[in-house]
Amino acid sequence: MNSFTFLFDLPVYQADRTPQRVAGAMWRQGIKEEISSAQFVILVEGIATELLKRGVKKGDRVILLTDRYSTKWLATDMAIMATGAISCPLHHPVKKSELDIILSRIEPVVIIYTAAVDLSEVFDVVKIPLDELTAINEPIGDEDKRRLKVIREEMHPDDIATIVHTSGSSGEPRAVCQSHHNVVSNVMSVLSIVPFTPGTRVMSFLPLSHIFERIVCYVYIACG
Repeated sequence: MNSFTFLFDLPVYQADRTPQRVAGAMWRQGIKEEISSAQFVILVEGIATELLKRGVKKGDRVILLTDRYSTKWLATDMAIMATGAISCPLHHPVKKSELDIILSRIEPVVIIYTAAVDLSEVFDVVKIPLDELTAINEPIGDEDKRRLKVIREEMHPDDIATIVHTSGSSGEPRAVCQSHHNVVSNVMSVLSIVPFTPGTRVMSFLPLSHIFERIVCYVYIACG
């Protein structure tokens, strides 16, 4: 892939253009988890296929609400968008009153969460643990690949990629819709000024639920 139009194009873009043996890594409690460019593509495609099997479709809103972040979180974010659905990350922790407003406003079909997140009072929404969804590590079949390709061909850069929410520090959280074109244009702008080259090591510690950190990570991938 010589270029990227949609945010979920980025893993394949990196794997084709500047493949890395270690494309991403996470350190937690002395354990290091690494993932290559090729493995990252497999993970994104596998998660997207699993979401499609669970009924997620274009235009659906999928909430990501986790108390920790990783390359698996980033893969899930991209997989949601690869189905044509809209990725809706929320900052953890979120007050129940604010969560109720957000759920009523965007009407998600799925909430992807980690064990530390209490969703016991959330009903009528499919809830999927992040660890369960990202346990996939086998390449998908040709039929599933074709299905993802068809979805991509039917999408437009002005389709909404993500809905982000303001902090709510001055009132209730406000929902902001961002298209693929919106975010890709930001990525392209940053690429023109950052000094990164393939293989450069970078470290992030901002939460991936923040749109700034997501854009930075998209830039990392695009740079190789």
